[in-house]
Amino acid sequence: MGIFSATKFARNARIAAIAVLSSALMFGGASVALAEGANTPDVSPSTEPTAPVATEQPAEPQAPAEQPPAEQPPAETPPPAKSTPPSERPAPPAEATPPAEQSTPPAEQPAPPADDADEATQSRKAEVPALRWQAIDAEGRIVAGTTLTLQGPRDADVTDRGNDEQWADSPEATVLDNVGQANYDGADLDPAPGLFRIESFADDDTPDVSVPVDVAFDYRVRVLEADGFLTADATDWASLTVLTDDTVKPTDVTLQAAPAARSNDAIVTPMLVGPDGPGVTKPYLYWEVRDTTGNALRGGATLEVQGPRTSNYNWWRGEYNVKWNSSVTVTDCVSTPCTGADQDPDPGEFLVMNIGSHRVSDSNRYRVRQQTAPAGYTFTDTNNDWVTIPGSRNTPSGWTADGTYDFGDFMVKKIPPMSPVCTAGQIYGVTAAGQLRAISSAGVVTPLGTKASGVSIFNGLGIGSGGSPVYAIERTDTSGTAQNATVWVYNTTTGVWATTSQSTSSLGGNSGTNMVGGAVDLKTGLYYFGGFTSDGDFKVYQYNPSAATKIKFKGTIVTESNSSANGDIAFNANGDLFVVHGNGNQTTIYSVTAANLAAANGGNIASSKSATVTTMTDVNGVAFDSAGRAYLGSGSQMKSFAMPGFTGEQNVVTSGLGTSDLASCSSPATITVQKFVQGGRVSSGDQFKLTLSQGTTELGTAVTTGSAVGLQNEQVGPQPTVRGVTLSFKEAAAGTTVLSNYVSSWTCLADGEPMSNGQGTSGSVTIPASGDVIECRITNAPLIATVNVSKTVLDTNGENPQPGAGWTVGAAPSLATIVSTPTGITQSTNAQGNAAWSLKFKNAADKTNVSVSEVQKPGYEFVSGQCLIESLDGSFTEVDLQGPAAQALTDIKPGDDVDCAYVNKKIPGSISWQKVTNDTPATNIGGSTWTVQGPDIAGPTATVADCVGANAAACAASADKDHRAGYLQVTGLAWGTYTITETIAPDGFELDTTPRTVIVTAANAQAGATMNPVVNVRKLGTAGWTKVADGTTTLLGGSEWTITGPGFTAPNNVIVDCVAASDAECTGLDKDSDAGVFKITGLAWGSYTIVETAAPFGYIVDSTPHTFTIDKTTVGAAIALGAFENSLGTPPTLPLTGGLGGDFYSFLGLGVLLLAIALLITRRVWLRQASRDGGAMSH
Repeated sequence: MGIFSATKFARNARIAAIAVLSSALMFGGASVALAEGANTPDVSPSTEPTAPVATEQPAEPQAPAEQPPAEQPPAETPPPAKSTPPSERPAPPAEATPPAEQSTPPAEQPAPPADDADEATQSRKAEVPALRWQAIDAEGRIVAGTTLTLQGPRDADVTDRGNDEQWADSPEATVLDNVGQANYDGADLDPAPGLFRIESFADDDTPDVSVPVDVAFDYRVRVLEADGFLTADATDWASLTVLTDDTVKPTDVTLQAAPAARSNDAIVTPMLVGPDGPGVTKPYLYWEVRDTTGNALRGGATLEVQGPRTSNYNWWRGEYNVKWNSSVTVTDCVSTPCTGADQDPDPGEFLVMNIGSHRVSDSNRYRVRQQTAPAGYTFTDTNNDWVTIPGSRNTPSGWTADGTYDFGDFMVKKIPPMSPVCTAGQIYGVTAAGQLRAISSAGVVTPLGTKASGVSIFNGLGIGSGGSPVYAIERTDTSGTAQNATVWVYNTTTGVWATTSQSTSSLGGNSGTNMVGGAVDLKTGLYYFGGFTSDGDFKVYQYNPSAATKIKFKGTIVTESNSSANGDIAFNANGDLFVVHGNGNQTTIYSVTAANLAAANGGNIASSKSATVTTMTDVNGVAFDSAGRAYLGSGSQMKSFAMPGFTGEQNVVTSGLGTSDLASCSSPATITVQKFVQGGRVSSGDQFKLTLSQGTTELGTAVTTGSAVGLQNEQVGPQPTVRGVTLSFKEAAAGTTVLSNYVSSWTCLADGEPMSNGQGTSGSVTIPASGDVIECRITNAPLIATVNVSKTVLDTNGENPQPGAGWTVGAAPSLATIVSTPTGITQSTNAQGNAAWSLKFKNAADKTNVSVSEVQKPGYEFVSGQCLIESLDGSFTEVDLQGPAAQALTDIKPGDDVDCAYVNKKIPGSISWQKVTNDTPATNIGGSTWTVQGPDIAGPTATVADCVGANAAACAASADKDHRAGYLQVTGLAWGTYTITETIAPDGFELDTTPRTVIVTAANAQAGATMNPVVNVRKLGTAGWTKVADGTTTLLGGSEWTITGPGFTAPNNVIVDCVAASDAECTGLDKDSDAGVFKITGLAWGSYTIVETAAPFGYIVDSTPHTFTIDKTTVGAAIALGAFENSLGTPPTLPLTGGLGGDFYSFLGLGVLLLAIALLITRRVWLRQASRDGGAMSH
């Protein structure tokens, strides 16, 4: 039979069976409703009634098929059924009773226990020790929904000094009231609100380790969170004893009332807070999102709600189709107005009245499931199951009478941080399997992030400042020294390890070490790792992710061991490296300064060795915290010690630690003892031994080598240290040293700032509460004081300091027994402006005065001087020098370093000159303007105008500082050559543009530089006029004049009208060649008068004097005197009758006329000749 035929046969058989069943019931008088089955028992919110049906699919609103009503199906053939996934098809119906609908797979439902079982359970509980109490208010009423802190057991063996010392190490748990809420997983076993029963509990830091309560010990409890009541430190602890009899009344824990306050993270109890919101009307759906810690409401979640549930029977397929219809994502409304599906503005509370366009009804079934947890949190239910209103098919149960349904609480928990925290006492470790672990000072171990994938020999944990970056290495072998290592990096955001694929194998061969340690430089952020060689030395590698070659071999730290060892490395905030060498139970620290590590390039790296102390066996990890404690790990356990002496041992983890390495990202304070040799050694073989101690315990030593002066390479430390501890240090003679030949003193610095000092070869220091780098330096100097005198000169503006070379300075000691080198009390400063003396004393207690001086040079002035006297103990004395003269510095002693500095300034120069006339004698004249160019001139040139005022103050703001006319002075000039050029001459004088130079030097800076007077020549004037006929503009030639004034004397003062072809032919006083036009040039300054002495022919002479003046205001252009008129003369009168005849007179007149013409021609020739010959002729 084919598949189709078999299916058809089965379907027909089912239909026939149903028909037979229906007929039987009808004949038997049975009545079956045509609805879905009734009287199906209610189920929990998470499951529907059980039956052998398919599971609901969360992503598909379709629900499993239901059984049809028990009535006879229709006679006609049912319509074709839609295809239904096999997972949703029901099992064959059972007999005559239709199966109940079920939305989840079949599950075993435990039967209610029999009465005798209940009694047995109660009997067992009565025998189990438990802490029992009830939370009540001041009126004795039960208070539900509280959260309390439970602590215990109390350690009665610890001395209690009033600071709860007996409770200091007791486990502490947060206990949330069990009020019957779903998914409760706390320690309270009593579901009655306000009543508590605790049979065992786990410390909050180790939630996976639960310990039963013990009748032999005391416990205590206090309120942590409760709305309207005092909590935590504001309330008192209540003592509890363990009870074994349930008939004993629980202990009363009375809550003290306090003003109520609520925030987004407030603790909200079901009895006090619930559904609310503006405009809310019933019916509605309600649920809350709460934190597992303290049961606090947490705002910000989103959930999905679906409904209403509907179903219909598919006769053809013989099954019910279930739909959930509308669906909406509900985002938590945390403030009004609420515009989404959630209408409750309280964070963490959800109230839904509408699912899309569907209004919620208490006659329907709905379901809810999680979507997104609040930021920083995750839902505790990782299955993300639907929570469904129970009921029978579409008929709900569980709605309240007034139309509300509470889905209960959806629990969230805070996502643990993935990044390390850099605080005192917080240590981190890594397992060989690659799991990063946080280890508290109380020994609580917490995994951090996920394990590195595919590793098994993880080591070398290093953590940077602030908790990032985090590195480790995967070794190539579990033992031996022929290993390589690959660097891994930890993502502090995701908590995931990833390989960098960078390995020491890229350097060629294997490292030759056992690769046991790693650390991040807290100053640079670079990762260092390495291990011990077979002969005990430690090889250091550097990983720099920014470099082209990311892994580099830095060098080798030579130890005093001769065999391979275990250990680890660590850094402080200064970048100093600590290599912890573990051999058996012996531990030694080798310290490398940041400077030496940075300078390392593949060779041996200088280090300082601490004393070897007994700590713990097989140290494989080390970490230091900011409190100065060292944490040593040895696989299964971890201990801490107070540094630097590894005292105050404390067990942190006693077993099961399981780490291969330790690290931290906080930095301890460090102590370093250094040696400074000042001025040289008395003998070349002189050396010094340094020792650092804590009490009588020697912590480290170092001996100097070589003959270098200054800070010696050898030192003790740096060594990590706790704060508040007092440490001592000292020096001793080594080599050929005789300490009495030296002056010794010491000083201690905290982060470079002085904190204490003293004299002698030993001292002590108490590590302060602040300051990370503590350095104590012992200084030795031969019985010598040094005197250094430096000279600095400034320019004329008091700027641009330069060494003063070639100056004479002096240093003269007053004590006769002192030997001075050089022997002279004065020296000339070198090219750097320095001169130095070495003063050797005879005895350490000797003192002397030293008189310092300088010889002033011309052109300079003293500005300032100061001497700084530094003693061996680091103290300073400042002495101000009052001038160049000798000044005594008192009580100079061996080991003093005297530094004196003189500052001198060039005296500004000046230039002076005069402007004079070309007169005899010459006179000063104002009004000129000049340009000055030179080294102290801003710009190409400076303009200097002659300032004329009543006094010097009138010219204070002018470039010319001399207020006298014709006197100029420019001051405040730098030394050098200046060029002075006249640009504007005084009025009436010719401009002299000749550049003149003058030099300002040290020799003339004080008095001022001068130059010869600059002479200006006066300009000459010009005057002109015309001769015209009376009443006309007709020019008349032939007049003569005399002129009187400066430079004109008779007979050379006659002006004859020049008539010529051009002005160049006029050689007389008149320089104009036109008849009747006069021009007199070259007139000196003064008053002039011209008078006509001969009129043009036929005209009457005008003897009126005409006066004019030539001065600075008129020399610029010719003076126009105007037109001077002449009147025509009167001729003789002839008789009209009698006398001689008319012909006589006619011939006589003709003759006279001809004679006149001849005379006129002769006169013109004569005048022209006279004009050419110089103008004036004697008569």
